[in-house]
Amino acid sequence: MEKANALEIINFAISIEEEGIKFYNEYSKLAKGEIKDLLLKLASDEESHADEFRKMLDKVSADNYYFSEEVDEYFRSYANHIAFNRRNQKLTSIKEVLEVAIETEKITTEFYQGLIPKTSDEKVVNILKTLVEEETKHRVVLEDYLKKTDEPN
Repeated sequence: MEKANALEIINFAISIEEEGIKFYNEYSKLAKGEIKDLLLKLASDEESHADEFRKMLDKVSADNYYFSEEVDEYFRSYANHIAFNRRNQKLTSIKEVLEVAIETEKITTEFYQGLIPKTSDEKVVNILKTLVEEETKHRVVLEDYLKKTDEPN
């Protein structure tokens, strides 16, 4: 089995964040007011996260491993079974958008949390911890907006 190196992990993380950017920008077109502003802000936040990973990528050489060998199974399992299962969905309501966004933020948080014990590089650990905190905040804000959409007027 091929070993997942830092380049693969970082490129995968960039692709996760880029998917988030596309998702939030696309579905902000369905929204109005506060929810539209929220989705656009989340897209901007995801762009910042992708930029963090791009900076990391610039510093990594092909033979410099940030992650332990056990990352291989974890990484491939995530990519194959979780991350891209919703790619072809077409959402038609703000409630659906919020539900998928909440689930995606949760999955992304779990992915980043799972990488923390698999690296010994303190800088990478700190970046991952920051991303976990930010993705968790995104989820909480989205959950608050979902509750508002469920409330009768």
